[in-house]
Amino acid sequence: MNKKLTAIVLLLLILSACQRAEYYVQQGISKLEKKDYHNCLKDFDRAILRDPKNATAYYCRGFTRDALKDYRGAVEDFNVAIKLNPKNKECYYHRGIAKANLQDYQGAIQDYDRAYELNLKDKKLYHNRGSAKIASKDFGGAIEDFSKAIELDPKDAVAYYSKGASKTALKDYREAVQDLDKAIELDPKYTTAYHTRAVAKSALKDSQGALEDFSKALELDPTYASAYNGRGFVKVLRSDIRGALDDFNKALELDHTYASAYNGRGVAKGELKDYQGALEDFTRAISIQPNNETAYLNRGIAKANLYDYRGAIQDFIKLTELNPNNADVYYNRGIFKYKLNYKKDACLDWEKAKAMGFAGVHKVIQKYCR
Repeated sequence: MNKKLTAIVLLLLILSACQRAEYYVQQGISKLEKKDYHNCLKDFDRAILRDPKNATAYYCRGFTRDALKDYRGAVEDFNVAIKLNPKNKECYYHRGIAKANLQDYQGAIQDYDRAYELNLKDKKLYHNRGSAKIASKDFGGAIEDFSKAIELDPKDAVAYYSKGASKTALKDYREAVQDLDKAIELDPKYTTAYHTRAVAKSALKDSQGALEDFSKALELDPTYASAYNGRGFVKVLRSDIRGALDDFNKALELDHTYASAYNGRGVAKGELKDYQGALEDFTRAISIQPNNETAYLNRGIAKANLYDYRGAIQDFIKLTELNPNNADVYYNRGIFKYKLNYKKDACLDWEKAKAMGFAGVHKVIQKYCR
């Protein structure tokens, strides 16, 4: 009789604890809806203390931790929630978001896939999975996801933009422009859409269209350093060197660590035959990005223009370390070596360029290497 009574008492205590846990869960949810994250976190802690198998409490605490940018803690809570309730599609979805915030994009995609298998097929899943695929450089997969988002909502400007950006990354510039046109049609103040469309138009050699789009992006956001930088490069192509310098200067005023802007300003200075100023800018770009191939290439040319052929050769040696398959580098390094009367070494570089298919180098070899 005493054993039965003890069992009943224990059962009542467990039920009471579970009921108390549910009370704290509901209190926490109420605070969560008001974005009172710190206080709702305390309620979910109390709920879990009273009922360590309450899947909802772990799920809600994981959601709260994610909102507080405690992404590792969020993943830990979602792990427990999923163990307790493996069919909770929202749990997989939100764990995917937390993993993406930790830059675990493959893990995020796996969670989004599992949520999809559990019949979570709404726009938000396609958006987040598409974004994770972009971060993983699976641009084709991203296009598929954003296309599905558009099927669900044909007025989804962000999906059109992301699809266009993915196509730009794949160098499918004409198709990209069409998607970006649609994004801008749906949202005429979509700043990044103008910027990305400008990049695509520039690749299509539509410099006027690119110039207009970069300018529109800057009209919408005068602090957009990347738009100043992009417009600067377009102006270089259009021989508006002074205008390009103004844009690169503005980009660097907004972001003094912008390697591409130093590189662009160096190119503009080189066009004005300010080779020393160009060299300084390329050096600054390299100090920010030590493996910036374009900056080494440009600095090597600037050094050659200053008759520092040895310095130019050193930069081109670095280029061959970064990319041993660039025939143009071997060809130009051969020229610099020849200038220093290193004929044998120059001819070896030209032979490498020839083996890589560099057009016209055979005539140089015939003239200088026989």
